[in-house]
Amino acid sequence: MLELTTLVKVKTLLKNPDPLLDVLIADTIKAFSQAAAEYCLRDFDNDKVDEYFDGGGSVLFLTRKPVTKIIGIWVDDDWKWEEKDLIPADDYRLINEKNGMVQYKSGIWTAGFQKGTIKVSYEGGYDEAPYDLEMAIRTQVAYKIKRRDDVGLSTVAFPDGSIQKRNINEFLPEVKNVLDRYTPTYVG
Repeated sequence: MLELTTLVKVKTLLKNPDPLLDVLIADTIKAFSQAAAEYCLRDFDNDKVDEYFDGGGSVLFLTRKPVTKIIGIWVDDDWKWEEKDLIPADDYRLINEKNGMVQYKSGIWTAGFQKGTIKVSYEGGYDEAPYDLEMAIRTQVAYKIKRRDDVGLSTVAFPDGSIQKRNINEFLPEVKNVLDRYTPTYVG
């Protein structure tokens, strides 16, 4: 799993806290990196992926973005994915690596109208998190570390009023706004 920020960057935001917090910060980075992947319904790390699609559409939307390389696309009703089922690379194109859109030269992926008959092998994801995503996770981790003594505390009363505190395990609104940009939108 790709860690979406680093210990050094979080410590800089926290103005270099006690080195005894390093393990806690590192664990918190891992936890929020995983939580971000789950929230966004995707993996962020660059890796080889096989995905399966139904036929009949005009484009395929690959989920591990950005797409860095399409290894091959097969159409096979028997799911054997043999060499004879491989679509020539000249018959499709990656329209946009950022959104993972693949278009078929003939317009519609006509072969393979059954479920899961199109197999796409490709490489996609990030070697390191984009700046906005990294900064959002850095901010979230720093917030959790600063508020680590407030676990379970939701309201604080003062003589002249009280304040509500946010759950430190929830994403901050500004972090959610960034994560929403990395969450796929499904149309169907």
